[in-house]
Formats: sequence, C-alpha cells, structure tokens
Amino acid sequence: MTSYLNKFSNELENAKKEGILSDRQIGRLEAIKEDLMRTDFLNSAGRGVGSDTVQKLAYNNMLNQLNLP
Repeated sequence: MTSYLNKFSNELENAKKEGILSDRQIGRLEAIKEDLMRTDFLNSAGRGVGSDTVQKLAYNNMLNQLNLP
C-alpha cells in the first residue's frame, strides 16, 4: 500500500505542476490521497518495529520468561 501511495502522491504533484487538472479535480484527488494515507496509517498503527516473525518470537520469549501459557 505504501508504495502505491507514494506513486499516487508523486503523480499528483506532477499533475499539479503541469496544470492539467482543474482546482476541483485536484481537490478530489487530494481527498483520495488523504483517505489512502489514513488507511495506510490504520493498517500499520500499533505494529512494532521489525518483522512479524521477530515480534512473535520476542513476545513468545517474554511469556516463557514469565511462565505464562
């Protein structure tokens, strides 16, 4: 998703510079971009640093040290 969002943002900036879109069209595309940014943030919110596998291993290790099932 992030790579798509980056490409969308770059192309939107290019379209703004070229002046090929109306202000209304730019506004609509900006709103879409903001929605995509919110979705991307919500998909990754709360996710820790590192791969999912490493996170699971670290969490499992914490539980083992605390003698929790």
